[in-house]
Order: sequence, then C-alpha cells, then structure tokens
Amino acid sequence: LSNPQMRRAASLAVRGQCLGRVAVVAAAHRFGGTVISRVPARLGSSVASTNPATGTLIREWPVLPTEQALQAVDDVHATWESSWKRSTFQERAAVLKNASAILKRDTDKFAKVAVEEMGKCIKEARGEVLKCATICDYYAENAERLLAPEPVDTGLAPPAKSFVTFNPLGVILILMPWNFPFWQVFRQAATALSAGNAVVLKHAPTVMGCATMVEECLLEAGLPRNVFRNLVIEGEQVAPVLSHRHVKAVALTGSTPVGKIVGSLAGSLLKPAVLELGGSDPYLILEDADIAKAAKLCAAGRTMNCGQSCVGAKRFIVVDAVHDKFVEQFVKEMAAFKVGDPREETTDIGPMSTVAHRDKLHQQVQESVSKGAKLLLGGQLDASAPGAFYPPTVLANVTSGMPAYDEEMFGPVASVIRVKDEAEGIR
Repeated sequence: LSNPQMRRAASLAVRGQCLGRVAVVAAAHRFGGTVISRVPARLGSSVASTNPATGTLIREWPVLPTEQALQAVDDVHATWESSWKRSTFQERAAVLKNASAILKRDTDKFAKVAVEEMGKCIKEARGEVLKCATICDYYAENAERLLAPEPVDTGLAPPAKSFVTFNPLGVILILMPWNFPFWQVFRQAATALSAGNAVVLKHAPTVMGCATMVEECLLEAGLPRNVFRNLVIEGEQVAPVLSHRHVKAVALTGSTPVGKIVGSLAGSLLKPAVLELGGSDPYLILEDADIAKAAKLCAAGRTMNCGQSCVGAKRFIVVDAVHDKFVEQFVKEMAAFKVGDPREETTDIGPMSTVAHRDKLHQQVQESVSKGAKLLLGGQLDASAPGAFYPPTVLANVTSGMPAYDEEMFGPVASVIRVKDEAEGIR
C-alpha cells in the first residue's frame, strides 16, 4: 500500500464501513450460482463441499432455517450493541494482530482446505493466506489513523469547531465468492471489525469449510463470540437477512446479475452497498512492447488461480505490427504450464472450481469456434476424466458476436483480438 491511490482506497474502504459510502467496483467473481429471492430455506436442505480435482464429496453442511439465520443476526447485533461498538482501536487491533499471527502459524492448514474445496494450487493458496495476514496487520496498524476525526474550517470563531467523525454502523452483511475463499472474507472483515462493526457472512456454498475456518480463527484471536458469524444459508435466504432491521449495510463480490438484485434491494431499503462485479480485463499489446516479456506476463495473468481471478488478464488486444510474433510466443508460454494435482508444488494450474463452471467455459469456447474463432491451443475436454480440469486454451481471430469477445471467460482461456493500430485497440 505504498501507492497513494491504494492508500486512498484503503482509507475509503475502512471509512465506508463507518459512513456507508456506496461504491461500485468492476471486477470478476461469482456468487455460487444462486438466485436471491424471499423464499425460505427448504427443511432438511444442505450445501456440499466437493473436491474439484477428484469429484469426491468432502462434507455436507445443513442449511440454517431462515428463522434461525434471522435470530443469529439478532444475536450479533446484541453483542455489538452491548460491547463491541464501544471497543477501542487498541482492542480491535489486538484481535486483528492475533488473527494475523494465527494465519502465519497455520498457513499450510488453511491453504490445504482451499486446495481441497476449490482446487487452488497449494503455492497460490499459501500466498492467499499470507495476504490475509497482511491485511489484518494493515488495519490493526492504520485503522485509528484512517478513522481519525477530520477538522473542517467552517469559519466559526474559537472555541467553536467543526469536524467530521466516523462511527460504526452496526451489523454488516458480506456475501463472498469461492475463488479467493479466505482473502475475500478477510478483506471485508478486517475493515469492518477495525471500524467497530460486527459481521455476518454468507459464503459460497462450495467453500463452507473455508468459511468455518475464518470464524474459528477470529474466535481464537480473541474476538467475542457473535461479533462475526458464518451463516450457512442459501442464496434465496439473502433477501430476508439483508432486510433485517439490524443489518445496516451489505458488501457483495459476485456476478453482475446478482449485483443488480442485491443493489436494488439495498437501495429500496436505503442501506449502503459495496458491489464488486463481473468484468473482462483487456491487455493492449502495442508495437513497441517487449514481446517476450509481454507474452510471459500475459500468460501468467491469464492463468492465475486457474483463470478465475478478478484481476486476471482475459482479452489480449494486439496491433497488426506485432500480432503474429506475440501470438507465437504467447502460445508457447501458455503451453508450458503444468496442469495437474493442485497439492503438488510443481503444478501451475489445478482444476476449475466445479464441473458446472468448467462445462460452461467449454461451451463458450465451442460457440466461439463455431462462429469463426481459431483454436490455437487447448480447448479439448475429456468428460470421462475425473475432476473439473480444463487445459490452457488460446483463441485467435476473436471478433464481436463471439462469447470470447462479448462475455467474461472465467477460466484458463485467452482471447486474442487483432486490431490495426492503437486507436482501434482502444475502441
């Protein structure tokens, strides 16, 4: 967080947990494929964690009846009202510092659960856990400064003075995705807790083991019980929870359609919402680029987290002058990645999060090819093989009207778009 813009973003993040400023950020994540409505949970329903590398069921988790979920919100609010909202910055910082220490101590323990539940490569999973420790440290050390009262010159004569102060909102609902199952939660929880708020979490159903570990980590760190609660609920139960009078704001990382629903409901309730939604990041390769370096970095950006990343490169817009040279080098870089068991240290790309997500990606590839895209690498699916694996894939001759051009490709598939020059590339 040395960059001034990043420091400003961090400041606004933690202040947003106090004042409830609304932010809409374009990114690329999923919300577990669920639909939000006011339908109550089915009796006896459950969600399951399945190993995407093997297809083996890990564990089923019973879904909370809606009435119990709403009671949990009451319990969290009661604890916040009676104690946590009056906690000092030093007390909150101590909890976050302890959480950071636990994440550093048990990095492999946390990482292995992410590997099992969503197929993240072990070396990437360790990095995610340590990143969570870093954000806990950051807000432990900086929340008091970020939330310090700001004097405002209103022209009043002393001893009168004007200032902006930042106070906790209360219970914050966070709706988090599966692709970074620890980071997404901690980046919201660290800001909310450091600002004196309480948190209720609805995580993606496929990573409920990760969600449970976050709650256990915070409790071990000294956070009072019922200041952070992991609610095992389904998508259709989100509306009544968000509508609960004690839920004061919501943060969602998910798809654009779900973001519209959550944002609309939050707006109708006059509750602040932070929405991080879908997108398809472009890389523009110009004629003065270092092609070898560009190809290497673009391949790494496209395959990070098996291509399931909000900040991952997805569309490669290449000017005529270097198109063929870039594509040749880029295909070599993509082909060099090792696909395999995510538990192995040498594996670069593990499985996608679910077979359903893999099959959707393959359908997008097939449709793009049928409309004229050229398959330069990968794109072949062995449906008889276990797991949700998909090979690194490169599509060229990608044009408007193809899924590879118009839609987000949330997996290890690169779309190469040829343009005449920089001006056309920007258009």
